[in-house]
Amino acid sequence: MNTVSQSSVNLNFFGKVKKFVKSNIFYEQVWGYIFILPSLIFFIIFVIYPVIEALILSLYQYSLQGSKWVGLANYATIFKDSVFIKSLINTFLFVLYIVPTTVILSIVIAVLIYDKSPRAQTFFRASFYLPVVISIVSVSLVWRNIYHNLYGILNYVLSFIGIDPINWLGDPKYVIPSLSIVVLTYSLGQPIILYLAALGGIPQTYYEAADIDGASGIAKFWNITVPLLTPTTLYIFVTTTIGAFQVFAVVNLMTSGGPNYASNTVLFLIYKTAFTYNDFSLASTMGVIMFVCVAIFAVIQFKMFSSQVEY
Repeated sequence: MNTVSQSSVNLNFFGKVKKFVKSNIFYEQVWGYIFILPSLIFFIIFVIYPVIEALILSLYQYSLQGSKWVGLANYATIFKDSVFIKSLINTFLFVLYIVPTTVILSIVIAVLIYDKSPRAQTFFRASFYLPVVISIVSVSLVWRNIYHNLYGILNYVLSFIGIDPINWLGDPKYVIPSLSIVVLTYSLGQPIILYLAALGGIPQTYYEAADIDGASGIAKFWNITVPLLTPTTLYIFVTTTIGAFQVFAVVNLMTSGGPNYASNTVLFLIYKTAFTYNDFSLASTMGVIMFVCVAIFAVIQFKMFSSQVEY
C-alpha cells in the first residue's frame, strides 16, 4: 500500500516537473540565465575567486620559499600597526566627505537642470559627465598644479582677498578635504545622469496636485521628489561608498600617502604592502578587512533605504 502511494506521489511530482519544463515560464527563466551566463562567469573568475583566495592567503604567511599556516596572526599584526589604523581612519574620512556631498550635490544639480530646455540639458549633462571619461591621471595632474603652494592658481586667487598661501597637499589639516574635492570632480557625472533619468519617471500629476494645494517648491522637493528618488539614491549611496573606499590613483599621483601618512588609504597601503614590501599575506588581510567594511556599510545603507517606492 505504501509502495503504491509512493509511486503515485513520484508520478505526480515528475508530472508537475514535466509540465513546468514545457511552460513558457521555464523557457523565459532559462534564456534569462543563458544571457547572464557570460557576465556570471567573469564575475566568478575575477571577483568571487580572488576574494576566496585572498581570504585563504590572509591565514598564511606567504613567501617565495613557500607558505605557512598562521591563522589569525596577520589580523592581529595589522590591528597593532599604527600605519594601518591611520590608513583605515583616512579611508573612513574619504567616505564621510565624498558620499554625502556627492548625493546632495548631484540631486540638487539634477533638479536644477531638469527644468531647462533639452539643448541646455544636453550641455549640462556633457559638462558634468566629461570628467568621468577623462583619465584620472590627467585630472590629478591638473589639480596638483591648481593646489601648488607656490604657483598654484588657487592660492593666487585667494591672495586677492588677503589669504596667505596654503600648502593644500602638504598640510595634514587640508590634504584629505583637498583630495576629496578632486574625487568629487569625477564622481558627480554618473549620479547626475541617473537622477535626471529618475526625475523623468515621476508622474507630473503629483506636482500638479501639490500646486493645487499651494505647496511651495521646497515642500514639493522634500515631500515628492526626494521620497520618489529613494531607489536611485540607494544605488548612488552604495556605488559611491564603494568608490570612496577604493580611492587610490588620486592619492598615488598627488601625495603618495603623505604628509606623514595623512592621506594614506587602505587601498594605497595594500598596493605598497604587496608590490613594494612583497608581503602578500598582510596585503590580503587588509583587503579582507576592507571587503568586510564595505559590506557592513552596504548593509547599513540598505537598511536605511529599505522602503521601496513604486510609481
